Amino acid sequence: MIETIPIANYRNAMVLYHWKQCGHCKTFAPTFKAIVPQLPQGTAVYSIEVAEQRNKLQELGVDLANGVPRIVFYNNAGEEYVYDKDERELEPVLSAGKLHLMSVSPSDIAPPSVVMYFS
Repeated sequence: MIETIPIANYRNAMVLYHWKQCGHCKTFAPTFKAIVPQLPQGTAVYSIEVAEQRNKLQELGVDLANGVPRIVFYNNAGEEYVYDKDERELEPVLSAGKLHLMSVSPSDIAPPSVVMYFS
């Protein structure tokens, strides 16, 4: 859960912030699910429902002013890349993610893990 994985500690991760009542989020859900198995090995995947975690996200300083769905990639150094393009098709999102996650160490051989997912 978000309480046990501080944002400052995200490494080699893709985080999707979404709201279960959001039409755009529901439309994007299949693309998000299709991206997961195509990410570099060792990439952690988080799907955070913003209404359920609103207070914790505010406490951590997560900026959701541009709305949801919001996709954030973190590389080995913990540097974040916010995918804020309007285009939410598989290839552009996956390309941006892979480009930012290129610093994944070859020794990271664990498959992607999904910590939270759409309900």
